[in-house]
Amino acid sequence: MTDSSLAIAITLIGLLYMPMPLMAWSVLAASRTLSVRHWCVGGALFGIGVLLVGLRIYLPEWLSFTVANACVMWGNLLRIQALKLELKRPWPTYHWVLWLAVYMVIYEWFRLEMESPFFRFGWGFGVLALCFAELARLSWQLAQAESSRSARWFSLVHMAAVAVVAVRVVLTGLGVSHPSPVAADIDAMVTTVMVLLTTVLGNFAFVGIFAERSTAKEVVLAKEQAQQLEHSRWRGRIAQLDRQRSLGAMSASISHELNQPLAAILLDANMVQQGLTSGTLTPAHLHENINAIEQNTLRASQIIQRIRNFIQPAPETFERVDVATLSVEVADLLAAEARAREVTFTFARDHALAPVMGDRIQLSQIVLNLYRNAMQAMATVPRRVIAVDVRNEGEQVVLRITDSGIGFSPQVLAGMGTEFFTTKPEGLGVGIMISRSIAEQHGGTLTFANASQEGAVATLALPAVQASPLVGRSTH
Repeated sequence: MTDSSLAIAITLIGLLYMPMPLMAWSVLAASRTLSVRHWCVGGALFGIGVLLVGLRIYLPEWLSFTVANACVMWGNLLRIQALKLELKRPWPTYHWVLWLAVYMVIYEWFRLEMESPFFRFGWGFGVLALCFAELARLSWQLAQAESSRSARWFSLVHMAAVAVVAVRVVLTGLGVSHPSPVAADIDAMVTTVMVLLTTVLGNFAFVGIFAERSTAKEVVLAKEQAQQLEHSRWRGRIAQLDRQRSLGAMSASISHELNQPLAAILLDANMVQQGLTSGTLTPAHLHENINAIEQNTLRASQIIQRIRNFIQPAPETFERVDVATLSVEVADLLAAEARAREVTFTFARDHALAPVMGDRIQLSQIVLNLYRNAMQAMATVPRRVIAVDVRNEGEQVVLRITDSGIGFSPQVLAGMGTEFFTTKPEGLGVGIMISRSIAEQHGGTLTFANASQEGAVATLALPAVQASPLVGRSTH
């Protein structure tokens, strides 16, 4: 192989290498960080330098020596900086600029003042080997930090390049090879091929680092989504069990609540039967009794439907919900228990109350838990009133439930909503936790505090959607 042949080969290598930085820039379009910009610009400069070296026999020395070596060195420094940026340990700008200036001053001293091809060649290839060694070291650290196979291959390829370049420098020092990158020697050809492999494979490995990182992020994201779905599924199951437990505890009161319309139906039916037997039943009385039976049947049906909707598992269905109406409906569900505990409900609401978007069953569960907690908190006080107030406050609908109980101690307030925290011997410690979770799922908050005078206040704040028809004050 002649010097001109190897020069042509190096020129071709430079031309082949030039698309590599463009390929990396295109592939990493979604991840064009500062390190990617440094890598691509550095790769382009390195390719330009190799191209100028290959064209040495056709170009002036200042271009094929000075500019070419400056481009190769600058390109390597930028690629080193790219890896340092990935490791979060970048050089200050003056650092690598100083390295470039020192390298070029010494290189030009050997070329122009000493006019020594050996020292010039030895210095240039020796520093090239050091740059490859630094790239190998940094990529290995990146491989260790991220368990990246691409970074590991990057490091191994550059280690091999360091060995080849070092051998070339030694052979040149021993006089076996000529001190020129375009010399027609076997070791020069091997070095040329190795540099080609290093640069090409290095670019693919650098892109591979980002590809692996992106894949790893997608895997982590998929795992998190799966965990969230599983958490949501189990949260729904726990919420359903909590509803069932609440209704189980209220079973006697619910039975009493159903017994009222059923007993009235039976009474009206007996009156109709007696009237028919005695012949005293008039059409007006028959019509009145039938209407009463119809109304009580409808009331019993509504109670059963409300219980069934509350307890059965169902997919989340977000709809417009009037919080004030819902608070009255849940109180109706607890009417028998409230009478048994001698608890009175009072309701107040804004005249133009905005609805919220939410799952009616889940929001009912929050209100039910708060009502039952309030009733239990008033067991030892003579005055037992639960004041329910629903207001528009800015862009939120705020439901405040205030009881006349004994209030919260500082320890209880600190533990409210903590997983499995409870002050009740029979409690599971999940009611408030589930209620707060449902509130957050609806974009709202659930907070607790002591009332200004007596008792405690629970505040449920939910995002409002738009105004709703007015409903006046009522007392239940």
